[in-house]
Amino acid sequence: LFSFSLLVCTYSFAGSHEHDDHHDEHHHDEHHHDEEKHGTQDAHLHGYAEATVVIDGNSLEFNLDSPSANIVGFEYEASTQSEIDTVKAAEKTLKNAKKMFSFKGTRCQAKEVSVDVSALLDKKTDTAHNTEHAHHDDHDDHDDHENDGEIHSDVEANYQFVCTDGSKLKSIALILLNNFPAIETLKVDWVKNGKQGSIKLSGKSNEVKF
Repeated sequence: LFSFSLLVCTYSFAGSHEHDDHHDEHHHDEHHHDEEKHGTQDAHLHGYAEATVVIDGNSLEFNLDSPSANIVGFEYEASTQSEIDTVKAAEKTLKNAKKMFSFKGTRCQAKEVSVDVSALLDKKTDTAHNTEHAHHDDHDDHDDHENDGEIHSDVEANYQFVCTDGSKLKSIALILLNNFPAIETLKVDWVKNGKQGSIKLSGKSNEVKF
């Protein structure tokens, strides 16, 4: 009788534990799904971007990787003329290195700049050719995509500089944060002649000091 009671208790505990595990697993899956849904949106829509700075001798390279929403306000492919103009204006601003950076300690001249907004611009949509009705439908589609959180894209920019004396470079002010205020936090990892560091910047504190 004792053995039978023990067996029943053991079975009941195991069943309860299995149920709890299933509940926890189900709850974890829901939580994980929420994290994927909301966490990804936060990463792409809530002002976070990353950059790297590499200084080697008198050469300086700066890379920016930002969710498109921080740059143009949306992440889907532009279709209306207004959206296309917004993307092209942002691209033009990004390509103007003098509006992006300010150097202290030495003079640095941009030698090569490349900006990738291909995720936002289709070659076929360089000029708006859709009807007003089609534009309205596209806009509705964009709203649907934004709501379901499926559309994400990035804008990338690469800057190559040659400095008069890289060893004398004291800091870089990232004016780009003023031009794109939707970037609330910019994480910058830097390497300068063997030394390295990391800093998070904002519009109020936009200077990388070496």
